[in-house]
Amino acid sequence: MTVLTELDLYKVCHGTYEPDFPFDLIFQGRKDDETYVGVKRFGEIDVVAFRGSTTPLDWFRNFDLLPTFERGVGWIGENFEDGLAAARGNLLTVIGPHVIVVGHSRGAGEATDFACDLVLADRPPIAVMLLAPPRTSISSRQAELLARVPVRAYRNKGDPVTEVPPWCGHPYELINIDVPAPGGDPWGPVAPHHSELYGLAIAGLSPMPTYTAPSQ
Repeated sequence: MTVLTELDLYKVCHGTYEPDFPFDLIFQGRKDDETYVGVKRFGEIDVVAFRGSTTPLDWFRNFDLLPTFERGVGWIGENFEDGLAAARGNLLTVIGPHVIVVGHSRGAGEATDFACDLVLADRPPIAVMLLAPPRTSISSRQAELLARVPVRAYRNKGDPVTEVPPWCGHPYELINIDVPAPGGDPWGPVAPHHSELYGLAIAGLSPMPTYTAPSQ
């Protein structure tokens, strides 16, 4: 039986920023601002990891205020659907029945949407872990779908990305952490957003959350 810890999930999530991380599958658009998602297989569990912002346009999408209507999910932020449709079609054909979905920043928004897709397809994930998630929900439909799934969504103190777009909401409860960035960080007021700070908080969890595939 495969047992994964929250720290294992963080390492896969952060691995989307590492060029040499050993993903089993990677789906990405032609441009570096499009959806990037990696699949890492651990025994019978597939961890699907969505990368966050890496370009100025990526960053802008965290703050984009345009809504879009997705069938079955309702009104959501359009910014997290950009480029996700193609990746979604590929992912649904290759992942197994036991899936954990993770993401950081913009990737956390995409992970939220994809987790809802899995629930709608009657393939709910084992769990969802989100780091620095922007607000994605306009209606209550996402919250209704994600109520069927264990969600752990982390918000670092002072991280501005978790507060935008301002008229959307989070369709889950947030876990508040407080890991300050080092003094003089060049990211300035956005420094609390670093994935590594979330990793420090998760590494210090006691007890450490664990995940296994459900019994057949």
